[in-house]
Amino acid sequence: MTCEDHGPKTASDHGSCSPALRNRYFRGKLLTVADYKAEQRYFIERRRMVNRAVLGWGVISGFSVKTVDERKVEIGPGVAFDKRGREAVACEKVRLNERDDVVWLKSGKVYDDEGGKRPASSGNYILSAHYAECRVDCVRMDEGCGEPSVEWNHIRETVVYSLQPRDDHSAHRRCHTSGFSPTVCNDPDAKQWNLDNEKKAIVAGPTDRGPHATLARWSADWLENSDLCTVHELCTWKGLSFDPSAGVPLAVVAFSDGGCGGFFISEIDEVAPRRLMRPNDALYDLIRGCDLTRIQDVGWGDWHGLQEHVRRGAFRRKFVTPPSTNSKPSIIDDDDSYQRGAGEDSNPPVDTLFWVCFSAPVQIASLTPDVMSIAIIRPDDDDRGVVRRIPIERLWIQEPLKGDPEGTTRSFRPMVSWKYWDGEIKPRASSGLERVNRVEIHIHCDSIIDWAGQAVDGNAIGQRFPSGNGTPGGDFASRFTVDPNGTYPPPHADGAAAAAPVTAA
Repeated sequence: MTCEDHGPKTASDHGSCSPALRNRYFRGKLLTVADYKAEQRYFIERRRMVNRAVLGWGVISGFSVKTVDERKVEIGPGVAFDKRGREAVACEKVRLNERDDVVWLKSGKVYDDEGGKRPASSGNYILSAHYAECRVDCVRMDEGCGEPSVEWNHIRETVVYSLQPRDDHSAHRRCHTSGFSPTVCNDPDAKQWNLDNEKKAIVAGPTDRGPHATLARWSADWLENSDLCTVHELCTWKGLSFDPSAGVPLAVVAFSDGGCGGFFISEIDEVAPRRLMRPNDALYDLIRGCDLTRIQDVGWGDWHGLQEHVRRGAFRRKFVTPPSTNSKPSIIDDDDSYQRGAGEDSNPPVDTLFWVCFSAPVQIASLTPDVMSIAIIRPDDDDRGVVRRIPIERLWIQEPLKGDPEGTTRSFRPMVSWKYWDGEIKPRASSGLERVNRVEIHIHCDSIIDWAGQAVDGNAIGQRFPSGNGTPGGDFASRFTVDPNGTYPPPHADGAAAAAPVTAA
C-alpha cells in the first residue's frame, strides 16, 4: 500500500521535488543523480524547517558593524538564521570598500543596474546579511566520444551583504496581533453600557490554564511562512546564489557617495533594525531581569532594615553644609556653626549624605526631587504618629563616569530646605528629635529611567542590596528608628558614620 492508493487523505506533497520525499533503500537499487539530490534536499529542508519553526530567525551572535579607515564599513564574523531557516555563517570579517562590494536591493529585489544605473547616492539604508552559495572546484567531464564538459564539483556556503533603502524595509512583527482596533475607543456614536445588565465575571477553575487558548491560537498561525513544504529557490546573480527577500538586518547605515565607486558611511545604528535570536541562557537572564538597573547601595545602608535604634547624633550628621564650589560636603558640628554659601542671605539648600548609587547609569533628565521622599513619623498624644516630610529642594547629581553614556549618572543625593534644617535638624533645635521617631525613606524607581530607557528595578526585597525583583520600576522603601538614647551606631562609631562616602561608583 502506498500514499497514492485510495484511503485516508494525506497532507504531504508526493512530487519528485517535494522536501518530504526521502530515499528508501533496498538491495539492487540503482542510485541516480535524482536520488542523491532527494537525499540532500530532504535533510537540508527538514533542518531548515526546524530552524525557522522552533528556533526562529535573526542574529545569533556576532556580525558587529563599525567604521574603519575613512568611514569604510567592517562587518565582523557571525552566525544567523534567515526567515527560511538557512544558516548564514560568516567565518571572517569583511570590509566594504567599494559600491560593488554589496548587493543593492530595492523592494526585496536586486536593483536593476543595467546601463550603469545606481541607487540614490545618499540616505539611510538597511545593511543585511544573506545566506549565499557559490559553485567551486571545476572538474572536466569526458563523456565517451562527445565533447568534454565542465562541472562544478562542490557548493560553498557563504554570506553576502546587501543595502536597501530604509523605506523599503518593513517593520518586524514583535507581538501577536490581537485584532483590536483602537478606533472603538473614540467612537462618537458609542453608547454607555448599562451596568444593571452586567453579569458576574467568569473565573477560570483551578485546573484551567486560562491563557492556554491564546497559546493554542498563536501556535496555529505564528509561522511567518505557511508554505512549510515549499523549497525556496535562490536567485543567481554574478556567480552567487542567494535570496534577496530573506536578508537578516544588521544595521541602519547613512550612505554617502564618494564618487568613482567610493563608499562612505557617516553613521551606524546597530539596534533599530537588528532582529535577535538568543540562546536559552540569555533568555533566562532576561526573564530574571539581569538587564535591569538596580539600586546598588545607599548612604544609610547600615540602617536599612535595622532593628536597633539609631542614635540621634548619627542621624543629624547625615545633614551637611551645602557645597560652594567643590562637591565635597562638610559635616555639621555640634557647636551649631553653619557656613552659608554664595552670600549671607542666600540660604542655599543643605546637602545630605543620603546618597543613592545605581548599578548602571541612569538618565539625569529623569532625576527630579520627586523621585525621593523622606518622612519622619513622630508620636503624638494618641500614639498614632504624625507624618512630617522633609522638603527636598533639589538633587546633587554626580557627573558621568568615564565611558558612561552622555547625560547619565551613577549617583545622587538629596539637598533639603535650609529653613527645614534650621528649625528641625540642626543641633539644639527643638524639633521633636528629643523623642523616638520613625524615619521612612522611599525612592520612586518608576520615575528613574536608566541608560537603556527602562525604569530602575527598585523593589526592596528582604532589605538586601542590590535591589530588585526582576521587573522594571517599583518603590525602594527603607525604615529605621531614631532615638536620642539609641544604641546604634555605638558612641565611638559616630565619627565613622559621619565620614560615610558621599558617592559610590
